[in-house]
Amino acid sequence: MEKKKNIFICVLPDTGHINPLLGIAKKLINLNYEVTFYGRITQKDLIEKSGSIFKKYKSFRDEMSRIPSVLNEPKLNMLSFFEYLIDVTYLELPSLIDDILNEKPELIIYDHFSLPVRLTLKVMESQYSRWLIQWKPKILVKVFTCFASLRNVYPLEKNETLVEDGLIALYYKFRLFIKQTIFSLRFKINIYNTKDFIYYKNENLNIVTIFPELQPMFDKFDSSFKFVGNCVSDETRKIQLENLELIKILNLFEPLNPKLKSNHLKLIYCSLGTLFNRNLFIFDSVIEAVKSLNEGFNNIKLVLGVGKDSHEEYKRRIREENYDLTENIVLVEFAPQIDLLKRADLFITHCGMNSASEAIHYGVPIIGVPITVDQPLVCDRLVNQLKLGVRLKPLDINSILFKQAILEVFNNQDYLKNCMEYSKISRKYDGCINATNLMINYLN
Repeated sequence: MEKKKNIFICVLPDTGHINPLLGIAKKLINLNYEVTFYGRITQKDLIEKSGSIFKKYKSFRDEMSRIPSVLNEPKLNMLSFFEYLIDVTYLELPSLIDDILNEKPELIIYDHFSLPVRLTLKVMESQYSRWLIQWKPKILVKVFTCFASLRNVYPLEKNETLVEDGLIALYYKFRLFIKQTIFSLRFKINIYNTKDFIYYKNENLNIVTIFPELQPMFDKFDSSFKFVGNCVSDETRKIQLENLELIKILNLFEPLNPKLKSNHLKLIYCSLGTLFNRNLFIFDSVIEAVKSLNEGFNNIKLVLGVGKDSHEEYKRRIREENYDLTENIVLVEFAPQIDLLKRADLFITHCGMNSASEAIHYGVPIIGVPITVDQPLVCDRLVNQLKLGVRLKPLDINSILFKQAILEVFNNQDYLKNCMEYSKISRKYDGCINATNLMINYLN
């Protein structure tokens, strides 16, 4: 029996980066390819649900998803995170090279933020040129799980949000430069600007998991960029619900166009993703705003996906401080986002690209609370340009502002109308099928 061709998927092991690739992996497996999908041990079940072979990253710690609250680190930036990724590369590199040389995958798929994998591939290229290894990967595909980036097109310098200006910026840029230089000299590769390598070193095929009408400056990108559409996959994201309170709330809302029905109940879903869910003060403000709104009408249901650490803190408050959530509010560690967005009237989000793209796909207006990285760019696109909701600055947040923002979205039907229009556009694209076909054609 002929051995199946193997494809490696090596993305940053964060939910927003893994989710768009799960549906693609399943399509590839259905076409008789074997897919090896790298992740953290806590993501094993999610990845295996796609039919992929799970491979554990050796050194990505689960604590990478525990970025401190923006209150504790108001100058939070991604350059220090890039430093962490270089540290991880030292630890991941030997086993990644062994895996690649042993399996000799036909194709390696990586995303723009999977720096350890990308640096490993550059090291292998250098080793191959010096006859230290006899084989190197030949076919690579880059996947953008956020807006695509192209030098002098998008994002421009004025749009960048990686770090604040001034002395702090210089300090972090210098630290990153030194760390990258030491790595590059040790492994004999020619990379000294980590940020440019992440954002602007592209492949001959670059898959972007959003639809073209959503991408800023779409018409300025060259033909190597393929905007395939949303890669949401109900099948691979389906989870078994066990929280009875959550099930009860979901059953109150029909998942088919609930926003067009005359149901007097409103469902708000709030999530800050997996990296930024330690911002407890944001969840607190949302809860207090909804409590205040329900004093008059009692018609708003709120579900918050708060992550492990924040969930433990709320359980402690309930246990030790008699903290009262009321029956209309449900806190969960991990929320079934697709099930909720199919029913929600409003999504309070940090504007990670995966969450933003799914909100658009299901026609849900947003309150954007962007914290760092590309989130301000995503929020600007959705709120200021496409008029799909309103924006709040995280350090200005309180329950009064949230209450005003919620009422603004509910009372102004233009937000819903705009969302439904872009939802129609999103649904014209089957991102998983489009991406899979492009990859297979490129591979062949």
